[in-house]
Amino acid sequence: MKLLIGFILSGVLFYSCCDVSCQRQRYAEKLIERIEDFQQIHQRLPNSVRELGFKESEQSKAYYEKTGDHQYQVWYGTSLGRSMVYRSERKKWLESGD
Repeated sequence: MKLLIGFILSGVLFYSCCDVSCQRQRYAEKLIERIEDFQQIHQRLPNSVRELGFKESEQSKAYYEKTGDHQYQVWYGTSLGRSMVYRSERKKWLESGD
């Protein structure tokens, strides 16, 4: 029984999102989802995250930038000088940095 509980707890800890990078990734994914929903409803991209109900600050977990009428990017820092960047025209994440 103790062994079973140990396995269950290990699985929960393994799949939970406790580190900063994971939290930033989840926040960024939620941001992308809200941007895509907004675009479908309003037929345009939001001008800022405030239109999505998010606060805009330098301490945000992830950032949004409208790069064209139909393109945007979302990014978050992973370490000093490095970040993960999502570009809407490619619909995928790329690592960026030094």
